[in-house]
Amino acid sequence: MKKINGNHELASKILDTLNKRSAKLGELERAFNQSKNAIVLAIDFLKQKGHKIVFKPVSGMYFLEHATRTKFEAIPKEILYSGPTIRKLGMSETHFGGRHSQPHFIVALWVAIKSGEFGKIDLITHYGDVFNGLKHADYSRGGNILNGVDTQMRLGIIAMSCFEGMPVYIRPGDHDMWQHTTAGVNMVANLVEKLNLMRKAENKEQNFNYVSSDNNDQIEFNNFIFEFKHIMSAQSRGLTTKAQYMFEDRMGDFVKSLRGNGVSKNTAQPHHIGFGNWHREISFFHGGTAMDLYPGFQESTDWEKNMGIVHKFGAKVVTLGKDKNGNIFRYDVRYIDFTDIIEKITGHDLDDALLNLALRAFNKWKKKLGV
Repeated sequence: MKKINGNHELASKILDTLNKRSAKLGELERAFNQSKNAIVLAIDFLKQKGHKIVFKPVSGMYFLEHATRTKFEAIPKEILYSGPTIRKLGMSETHFGGRHSQPHFIVALWVAIKSGEFGKIDLITHYGDVFNGLKHADYSRGGNILNGVDTQMRLGIIAMSCFEGMPVYIRPGDHDMWQHTTAGVNMVANLVEKLNLMRKAENKEQNFNYVSSDNNDQIEFNNFIFEFKHIMSAQSRGLTTKAQYMFEDRMGDFVKSLRGNGVSKNTAQPHHIGFGNWHREISFFHGGTAMDLYPGFQESTDWEKNMGIVHKFGAKVVTLGKDKNGNIFRYDVRYIDFTDIIEKITGHDLDDALLNLALRAFNKWKKKLGV
């Protein structure tokens, strides 16, 4: 900012005001108890000194036009990288047992992790619908291929056992809890227990963890607090149809109402919230918390196709850090989309390719399991 001669105190006050906000001539007269002529002369003086003060006749407002910045100071490394960093891989919607279940998707992810393609992964998170589940004995909606709790569980154990040597945190989704509602069977809790027993028998680290609502759907890992949410389809589709919810402020309202539903008053402010079963792939910040939405893959309904909603197929790698003051920041988000790979390998469109792969995979598992 250019310095104003001490004899022009009024001009200095006007410049300070316009640096903060635009103002009408009458406002400036009343604010500084000066005549219209004195204000105009002071503004002319500022213009002569090189300050770009513009008057808009339609609004009757004066405003200070700031020069476009061409140079930016880098944030010092000692501030930005002084705190811990963490890289997580998140997914949802594996739907083991359903028509679009993807056991080979887990294998593909594990190969990418082991190859170091995404750097060192610190933890793996699953935001729900591990299984397709069963509402009742004659369940047919969704075209289950493995139509039994035991067979879905055995497939889940075989597939998820690929993840070893790093912590895996799993929160149940609505499909996972259907059997819990009808028969008291918690499929995800049972899966975690069986996988850990298998690890123990192999003298390996028991690395699977169940994310419980008893702990407000939160875990703490390396001084980061992660919160797990699984959104019902009705919520997801309802918000998708309202464009205003794609903006952070309205999304934040939804997040606050969702977190406030049954959450204890002692719930900590999380550093990251992951949402499973969302119908768009989004990453954003709200209220100091990093948030990521995980669509997984589901067959689009006719309604969704008409809305132009595209379901991706993959997972997401997110890298978070803290500055020296403990503020959270996200400096890397990578969406892993296997769509092109699957289409290239199979020569089919994604929907057809996934169905064919799923049918082949499940016929193989059914034969192997003696179903």
